[in-house]
Amino acid sequence: MKTFSLSPFAFGACLLLFTACSTLQVSTDYEHSIDFSAYKTFALTPESEQMNISPLVRKRIISAVTAALESKGLRPSNEPDLLVDLIVRTKEKQSASATTYDMGGYYGRRYWYGGSVRTTQVHVDNYTEGTLIIDLVDARKKELIWEGRGTTVVTSSTISEERITDAVNRILESFPPAPKK
Repeated sequence: MKTFSLSPFAFGACLLLFTACSTLQVSTDYEHSIDFSAYKTFALTPESEQMNISPLVRKRIISAVTAALESKGLRPSNEPDLLVDLIVRTKEKQSASATTYDMGGYYGRRYWYGGSVRTTQVHVDNYTEGTLIIDLVDARKKELIWEGRGTTVVTSSTISEERITDAVNRILESFPPAPKK
């Protein structure tokens, strides 16, 4: 951890920096013209089975995605309706927080003499942000029809089987989208 001292004026510039958040941020998007009830089977793409991550984490992700899709009524198949493409991305990031300390001033018997002395310390932390992307592709048309993303700070606890399963379930929570009425 690095520590810096700043004047009160430089402190304002530090407010633009952010603090890392360890919660899972989920977003999804899909092709609105698709009838998702027509899809009954799925298979992983070869790239998903060869993701360049720890074999243990890869196995956990694949297991969680398979279980989640099966719980939604889809079944694995060698001739699938849907191809499941899994992508894991990581990015090194920094967060910063600043604290200003008032060191006081000089006091006279009845009056304030001198000025106040302040110092600001900025703490900078490095961390890794990870994103799991689940793409569902129409196997016949080879077109992306649904995409879900989950992003969080990667720690030893976020790659546990329980946390990966929870993340996959939250990403796939809105799949399949409700039919338009």
